[in-house]
Amino acid sequence: MKAITMQEWDEAGSFTQAVKARKGQSSPYLIEEDIYWHFLESVPPVEQGKTRAAFINITLPVQEYFLAGEPYTHVRGRAVYLTFCKALDKFYYLGLMFAQDMPEYGKQYALTGATGEKCIANGNSWKDSEVKS
Repeated sequence: MKAITMQEWDEAGSFTQAVKARKGQSSPYLIEEDIYWHFLESVPPVEQGKTRAAFINITLPVQEYFLAGEPYTHVRGRAVYLTFCKALDKFYYLGLMFAQDMPEYGKQYALTGATGEKCIANGNSWKDSEVKS
């Protein structure tokens, strides 16, 4: 598998067009290390870590990943992000993913509560654990 290069990106006019030009190839796409660092360092990532449940079907042993800081698009009101990872000391573009359930700035959440109450400690989502005023 040949890596998508910065030159291909430049010639295609956009990173996603360079990916689309790889007809017959599917995710994960091997990319040059410079592309990985460009997306990681341009804008702080919306999500970054070692693994996530969505990677269960990926055949790569993911060492670390991130979702680029700016949404690529929105689907039914939810932001969708370009997703990249490092695996086996190589760099890959995984495709588009939603960010995981995360707290929103300026909102209050119940972290703990009694059995059956909606809170993070009881396994509820951030959205369900929001304290309504």
